[in-house]
Formats: sequence, C-alpha cells, structure tokens
Amino acid sequence: MEEGRKHILMVEDDETLSKALGGALTDAGLEVSIASDGEMGLAFAKKSPPDLMILDLTLPKLDGTELLRRARAESALQATPTIILTNRDDAESLSQTLESGPVDFLIKHEQRLEQIVVLVKKRLNMSE
Repeated sequence: MEEGRKHILMVEDDETLSKALGGALTDAGLEVSIASDGEMGLAFAKKSPPDLMILDLTLPKLDGTELLRRARAESALQATPTIILTNRDDAESLSQTLESGPVDFLIKHEQRLEQIVVLVKKRLNMSE
C-alpha cells in the first residue's frame, strides 16, 4: 500500500459495481482493495486494517452483517468507519446491521458513484 493514501476495503460480489466504484475511488486518490466474498473481505481486513470499509449485505460465504459483527470483534477494526451499500432495504436488515455500528446504510439503486465517493471522503475527513 502506498504511504499516506487512505485505504478502502470494498466487499462486493457484483463485479461491474466493484470495478466502477473502485475506479471512481481510485480516481479520487484513494487506495482500494476489493474482495468478492465475505470470508475474503474479513481476511483482508484483519491482514491490513482499512481506513474505511464498504460492505454489501448479500455476499457469498459470509454475509455482510456477520462480516461486520466479526470485524467489530477485532480490536484493530472496532472503530473502522463502515458504509453498507446494498439492495436490501428491509427493516430487519437495517436493524441487524446498525447493531454492529456502520456509519451509513445506502441502497445501491438510490446512489450515484459520485455521491458515494463524496460520502467516503467525508467519512475520512478528506477535503473535496
């Protein structure tokens, strides 16, 4: 990882979205790691704690809610800002996920890439 650059871990199984958002975040000066399933995402986070995580809830091998619960059990990841980016907008998903303390809960189809990049930079206290 490049010294001084903020590191984002995105755990997303939709390859099209992960490439597009990963590219937009990279263009904004951030370093991005992408995991396509929950187990891989948790392993990445433990190995190299990110400055911010972007998680989908519906993931292969380990869903986003459980990934976040396990990440919060790790001392190095307890305070890591997290953005949930999902298509699930039911109250139960929101309630279960918020118990683990994400910063934001976004519905994919309601967001543009630019909005997500602005929010990430805001959460990282980076100026525009």
